[in-house]
Amino acid sequence: MEIKILVENATYRKGILAEHGLSVYIEAAGKKILFDAGQTGALMQNAAAMGVDLAEVELAVLSHGHYDHSGGFPAFAALNKNAPIYLRKEALGEFHSMKRDGSPGGYVGISWSPEERSALASRLEFAEGVASLGEGLFLFNVPGGAEAGGSTESFLEREAGGGFRTDPLLHEQFLAIEEDGQLFLFSGCSHTGAAPMLRRAGELFPGKKIRFLLAGLHLVRSSRQEAEQMAALLAAMELTVAPLHCTGMEAACLLKERLGERCLLLHAGDVLSF
Repeated sequence: MEIKILVENATYRKGILAEHGLSVYIEAAGKKILFDAGQTGALMQNAAAMGVDLAEVELAVLSHGHYDHSGGFPAFAALNKNAPIYLRKEALGEFHSMKRDGSPGGYVGISWSPEERSALASRLEFAEGVASLGEGLFLFNVPGGAEAGGSTESFLEREAGGGFRTDPLLHEQFLAIEEDGQLFLFSGCSHTGAAPMLRRAGELFPGKKIRFLLAGLHLVRSSRQEAEQMAALLAAMELTVAPLHCTGMEAACLLKERLGERCLLLHAGDVLSF
């Protein structure tokens, strides 16, 4: 398995762009996979600089319907004419941040223009439940979304009648790759909570050791106690974790301190092999 970080919040490599977002290129299970596409078209320049031919990607995944994970898909689809883009149908909703008083804040949903949405329509494949993308490749979600009890931040979703409700986060999904009897998990932001996601993976793949988790863990606004709890959970599971994007620098450093070599602090332009 080879993993290349195409887009992340930070980079230290010349010729690589950084932005608030996430995009990861994966070669595993005999497939070339794009997991998320960042906020803009930055993945295109970074992929070229890293020797990744996005035209050869065979399938793409959108982890959830937020702008910083979906914005690069129009540019990707203009180059790659065949790869389906797997998402939850709920990801096409209208999402906003929530202010402290519970009112709608800024728009955080998919930012495709009407023309881009039309051009991408035939490429979108709506995943449901546990979806198999081929041997050793699966998409899954946390049933109940935010109701599962692990949501790390509240967002708002516009309803058909024009009002708003708390986003149930049914649009979030995770990628599981099985190789040699072990699981490699990928999460864009873990909005429904990393702990419920890891429990769900254990239920779906009993007997399979979770070896690696690459994820935005959404600890950027969490307390130190919450970060400590996450570190304890990951340490007990004896897995390797790459905390990216919305994990936050303070939490990522704490995880590195607690997990040592089993915590990989990666940036845009980095490459990882198993």
